[in-house]
Amino acid sequence: MIRLKRELWIHTITVCTGIYLIYYLWWRLGTFNPAAMIFSIVFFAAEAHGIMNFLLFSFMTWRLKEEQPLPPSAPVKVDVFVPTYNESIEILEATLIGCKNMSYPHQTFVLDDGKRSEVRKLAESLGCAYITRPNNDHAKAGNINHALLQTDGEIIAIFDADTVPQPDFFDKTLGYFKDEKVSVVQLPQEFYNLDSVQHIASRFSWHEQQLFYRVIQPGKNNLGAPFWCGSPSLVRRTALEDVGGVATESVTEDLQTSLRLNAKGWKIKYHHEVLAYGIAPQTLTAFSVQRLRWAQGGMKIFFSKENPLILPGLSWKQRLSHFASMWTYFDSYQKLIFLIIPSWCLLSGQLPMSVSPITFLYYWLPYFVLGMIANVASGRGYFRYFAVERFNILKMFLFIRATLFAGLQKQLKFKVTPKTVEVSVKKQDMIRLNPLFVCFLFCALSIIYGSISFAFNLSDLDTLAAVFWVLLNTGLYGFTILSVLNRKYMRNDYRFPLELRGTIKMGNKHALPVQVTNLSMNGAGFVIPAEYNLPDQVTLKLNLNRPVTLNINVLHVSHLKQGNKMVGSEISSMSQSARHALVEYLYIHVPRVKEIEAGTVPNPIYSEALSFTGK
Repeated sequence: MIRLKRELWIHTITVCTGIYLIYYLWWRLGTFNPAAMIFSIVFFAAEAHGIMNFLLFSFMTWRLKEEQPLPPSAPVKVDVFVPTYNESIEILEATLIGCKNMSYPHQTFVLDDGKRSEVRKLAESLGCAYITRPNNDHAKAGNINHALLQTDGEIIAIFDADTVPQPDFFDKTLGYFKDEKVSVVQLPQEFYNLDSVQHIASRFSWHEQQLFYRVIQPGKNNLGAPFWCGSPSLVRRTALEDVGGVATESVTEDLQTSLRLNAKGWKIKYHHEVLAYGIAPQTLTAFSVQRLRWAQGGMKIFFSKENPLILPGLSWKQRLSHFASMWTYFDSYQKLIFLIIPSWCLLSGQLPMSVSPITFLYYWLPYFVLGMIANVASGRGYFRYFAVERFNILKMFLFIRATLFAGLQKQLKFKVTPKTVEVSVKKQDMIRLNPLFVCFLFCALSIIYGSISFAFNLSDLDTLAAVFWVLLNTGLYGFTILSVLNRKYMRNDYRFPLELRGTIKMGNKHALPVQVTNLSMNGAGFVIPAEYNLPDQVTLKLNLNRPVTLNINVLHVSHLKQGNKMVGSEISSMSQSARHALVEYLYIHVPRVKEIEAGTVPNPIYSEALSFTGK
């Protein structure tokens, strides 16, 4: 009953907002400034684009569909594909151990386009089959297509090299394939590294993709139009064979394959439950590489004969839903226009409308407030306005580049998203921030110019309104830049924050109880009483669902306010069984427990306050 009331409220505010936005657009048609017609048209087009986006977003999120499949009734042969190219052995090891621990009978195949002997050795040590190929044509898509010819599983699970599945992955998902027309089951992409560039705060798990995976994909599920995102997912072999394998004409092979499957009548299902955890882009550079690839791939499809608006075989709901997913890449032009408009007003003295600021605010304020409320409501707790704006700014020039040169790109090269932090990453991130620095400087200079103009004409409300708008833009761009600059890259691997009891063994001395506060495959941080001094080498014993012994080197010790000491250490050695236990605990147990205990949505008010700080 509570959910029905909530959905009724969401639908009511959405309809009311939609009606007002259309009325606002009609009113705006009569407000163009004849003395600045081009300026007026550009501003109007940006507002119209925003209203169109609102309607498309409302269409996709009108009703969310979360399905619960029955357990598989008959055994099916299942293969697991793990494509890899240059990911570290440590990252790949965690994924393969996760695959090995899945309860349903299966065979895991490592698809190595890097042709590395150490990967072959790792695969063999964990009971996985190893597949490579003579060339790397068509990158990940070609890798999967080649493996299809070497295997015979009816259902294939696909995991990126950094995506670790849960033991019950198949138990929760294979039931979808009772429907013979189901071709793909896509699951949400969730991440264990909460300090990534796409997380709003290192203490919370809200990240930039959650609106898509927690709201938009379930909404698409209701429309029969969720799309395949590559990993984590399951695919039916016969369905892929029916469309000629994984599409190779675009670097977003999953989206293009989804269109072909839907066009041939195959169903794609979205399972809302998180059953695998991966690595989110840790740096702005990694984030930019990934988002640019997605945008370029989407635009290549958009400007092709497989554009969902003209592709034969799709239902009208599928057409509109897939179109909305591609149209979003044009949002950056609206963001750029809204950046330039108020500054141009100050610098040129021209206005994009012929009404007074008071009259404009009278109509515009409900447009803005209703739109924000409706978007937040439709986001079901996952729409963080300021966080979304911050990420829109980070993606703005990437998407403009992808859309502007879409027609000139013939065959794009697939670029793997970096999974680790390089030493030079701070410099790379600074270079990628340069366009935003220019925007910030442009806003700041126009504020100075506008303030001087306003000082000579205190009754100039036009100037005051423009200065206020530019101040907001300056704040948005400034906080976005700071959120990246404030990031610290102290380690190459992620330290899981946790609370875990352990003991330290120092030679023949008694065991010292310690509180472990962070842990990774390479090191640990723990708290000890202030009166104890540790030697350089000690033994740390933990209970990670089974007893584990780690030999560690003490690197540094700092004093805490509570009178205790914080010890930083690196792991010097451990047994193979201890290594497997550590992998299972960190990459399988901890992420799921944290999600169950804390959920994925932080306090809305607190998260907004943190969304610009990167804390």
